[in-house]
Amino acid sequence: MNEPVLILTYYWPPAGGSGIQRWMYFSKFLPQHGFTPYVVTVDEKKASYKFIDTSFNKHVSHVHTTRTKTRELLKLYSTLTTGKSTSGIPQAFAGETKPGPLKKLARYIRGNYFIPDARKGWNKFAFKAACDLIEKYNIKKIITTGPPHSTHLVGIMLKEKYNVAWLADFRDPWRELYYNRLLYRSARADRIDAALEKKVLE
Repeated sequence: MNEPVLILTYYWPPAGGSGIQRWMYFSKFLPQHGFTPYVVTVDEKKASYKFIDTSFNKHVSHVHTTRTKTRELLKLYSTLTTGKSTSGIPQAFAGETKPGPLKKLARYIRGNYFIPDARKGWNKFAFKAACDLIEKYNIKKIITTGPPHSTHLVGIMLKEKYNVAWLADFRDPWRELYYNRLLYRSARADRIDAALEKKVLE
């Protein structure tokens, strides 16, 4: 009988892009190696996804997936800056060297008031869903994957509550991620972020 494993990932089909593919494919093949994956992710209707790719759905149609609510401001930011709910969602600020005043203000707010990232509003919903699954299926192993690295903070809470075996997967650096230098962060915000990163790593 396969052992259950819980995976917490913000990016999951039908989200598109490169960020979802590692755990999408791991989840596809884990049952062949003695594990049954249970995924907690965000409801795609509520998520701040910049890209959608429904062709990925076929790879995880067999995976037990729990989709939750979230509370974020990225869609509002996108609407204010572009008039559309998703086209203005930042994607690593690639290629943008001279943001206007509104985007500068938004970056400052993002960098100093949403630590470690602007998707941390998902955490309380993810935590509750994870607790329900852990208790229902007696799950002893969990995985958190980021970005968004705020997902790892859910891992801390689950580790403390259930003493599960926890793997924290960093698909990108955390504090050293290159676009953090574009967020106009204060020294205090940087210290808070560094402390969160250290706590997860320890």
